[in-house]
Amino acid sequence: MVLVTRKKNLFYLMFLVQFLFLACGPGAGAAPKFSSINSPESLAATVVSENRVRIEWKQTGTDINGFSLERSLDGNNFHEIVQLGVDAREHLEAVLSVQKHYYRIRAFQQRGKHVGYSDYSNVDDATPTASSKPEILDETPPEISLTVPTEGTVISSAQEIRFGADATDDQSVASVEFYMDSEIIGVDASAPYEAVLGISEADNGLHELYAVAYDASGNSGRSSSLHVSVDIVSKTTAEYTTPVLDAVQIQGSDFHLQWSLPESAYGIPSGGYDFFIDGVDTGATHRTDQLSGTISGLTSGEHCFQIQARWLQADPDYVPVSNQVCAQTQNESTPYTDGPLSVFPGAEGYGITTPAGRGGKIIKVTNLNAYGPGSLREAISTSGSRIIVFEVGGIIDLTYNESGGNGSFLYLTEPYVTIAGQTAPSPGITIKGAGLRIKTHDVLIQHLAIRPGDHPSGPRPDARDAIAIRGPSYNVVIDHVSASWGVDENLDTWPEPEVVRDITVSNSIISEGLNRSIHPEGAHSKGFLIGDGSQNVAVIGNLFAHNDFRNPQSKGGVSAAIVNNVVYNPGRYNFMIVSTDRSGLGPNKEAFMGNLFIKGPNTTADIGIAIGNGLESGTAIYHDDNAFADGVTDRPFASVPPLYTIEASNPPVDVSGIFVGVASTMESWVLNYAGSRPRERDVVDRRIVSEVKSRTGLIIDSQNQVGGWPNLSQTNKPFTIPSNPNGDDDGDGYTNIEELLHQRAADLEN
Repeated sequence: MVLVTRKKNLFYLMFLVQFLFLACGPGAGAAPKFSSINSPESLAATVVSENRVRIEWKQTGTDINGFSLERSLDGNNFHEIVQLGVDAREHLEAVLSVQKHYYRIRAFQQRGKHVGYSDYSNVDDATPTASSKPEILDETPPEISLTVPTEGTVISSAQEIRFGADATDDQSVASVEFYMDSEIIGVDASAPYEAVLGISEADNGLHELYAVAYDASGNSGRSSSLHVSVDIVSKTTAEYTTPVLDAVQIQGSDFHLQWSLPESAYGIPSGGYDFFIDGVDTGATHRTDQLSGTISGLTSGEHCFQIQARWLQADPDYVPVSNQVCAQTQNESTPYTDGPLSVFPGAEGYGITTPAGRGGKIIKVTNLNAYGPGSLREAISTSGSRIIVFEVGGIIDLTYNESGGNGSFLYLTEPYVTIAGQTAPSPGITIKGAGLRIKTHDVLIQHLAIRPGDHPSGPRPDARDAIAIRGPSYNVVIDHVSASWGVDENLDTWPEPEVVRDITVSNSIISEGLNRSIHPEGAHSKGFLIGDGSQNVAVIGNLFAHNDFRNPQSKGGVSAAIVNNVVYNPGRYNFMIVSTDRSGLGPNKEAFMGNLFIKGPNTTADIGIAIGNGLESGTAIYHDDNAFADGVTDRPFASVPPLYTIEASNPPVDVSGIFVGVASTMESWVLNYAGSRPRERDVVDRRIVSEVKSRTGLIIDSQNQVGGWPNLSQTNKPFTIPSNPNGDDDGDGYTNIEELLHQRAADLEN
């Protein structure tokens, strides 16, 4: 066992290095041998006032950690009154009784859980003429309780654990001693009282932990005991599991890596993961404890990557690195020539070759008004190709109309538009009270938070979505948005009457559809409805959280790719559903790949992807690597129709342009990159992500149950349009203004 107590000077760091050498060398685990410890000398006790005694001594040795000063009232029975630091050479004591006081002192060394002491100094005495509090004799012991670790903790890998205690006294706490199995393992004389224990295989077994607190009068109080188990399986370095580098994804000039550990992995690597780039170990530069990571700042061209797990108890030279995966960024000096250009670098899904607002006018949103000049409503209502940027940040409140009546949706009916929320100054743009209704084509929307809520003055409750895409919309890309507190759905597509097609929703947080709110149908917490006949809908890399139902749900005649989403805490219904209540819509063609299902406090569902009745002949459903987290063994896929009638052996839709990551890695990936502003999330998205990580939170009926809309003050910052904004100076196909938007997006996402 390796011990590092909480000390504050360079000497202890030097001591720790020496001790680690001893602990890792031959004979590690045995009690250390203490060198001869020089005893303190020339102790003298002197009355310096009626009730104060100064104790002074000399010390010639330096290889010590401190001093233990003891006192006796009869010259025979001594007890420790205080531990002092290595540099102390005197101590001033306020005595509590008028009688002779005897003092002695010894030095100590501390190595791991072992403490060695010198011989005692000489004894000297002093007799004060008055006590500091003659009317009160302090006989009250301190109170102490252990705070960490917790009772029943099981330690299965070599690691450091913190050992902490809370101690109080009616006068003051002088010191706290920590014990394991009745053997002292450390002392701390200042709050917070703690030690750090390095656990190794040598400590396997059940251990009793407790702490003892002392006050200046020598009274002591002991904590209750708690027990921890150490169960570390012996492995040789050759047996340490090697991670598998699953994929390297390119986004602009960044490399996004995903890896996994085989099911046979020897626990979670105690030291995280290191990156090898082009065969070179980058050490702590990119070190992470996640199963994904992003490498930025490399030169254009091809680079090759490997991952190495760091096991603190193993020599890294003998732990093999992962497989190698190479990827290549586009050289920016190479002119773009032909072929479809995605709406932004790294875009995946359907409709992503839309130009959106490329080459159009640039419109600035300069205020947070719901209507009028400079407003977002005016910008999206403008006809012609356009890129909408923001010189203002804060909340756009759509609860009321211009005359104070019920508010209305933002209607987007003019095509060829880019809404670049990433250009807004912090805290970004949040839309309140109503949502966005799209009925057009060639649209890119990024980096907005849309949170309608249940105010009675908003738009009609049975249609109050955060984002509604209505037919005949097509080539619509929704990326990095946060959609929550919808009364009908958070997001949907629906024919009116023409079907919706070529739609992508990616990297977004779709959360907390309101349940028993103001919807006329009653309970109605819904995530994302892919409506009747919707064609080529891609749902990629999103977080669905605290939606009772539709995470997402596909209706009849839908073709869709549902890839690498994380679904947390649905309620009564299954996580993802394919079902219909209408005929004549045609067969469903869908692929479900790499989705992760996480049960939460409200979850009673036990099926990941459920296929219902009523689907038409020719329906083909492909599913691969969809899984439950946390060791849950529920069914990731189940069908009411016989599987042979609907199950496809290959994706029935085109997924060739979609990166498919491993389901087990999706929690860290999606939680890192989803939402409107991943690098500066508002309080709502921070809470949602935190609840997923801690497996807490609930389906809600009103936004007021979770604090309501964040309090975002208006901010303003000029947006400088680059010279020749619609030119293409580097010849890569993207205009100069788009290059700036891509950089602003990267600043929020990476």
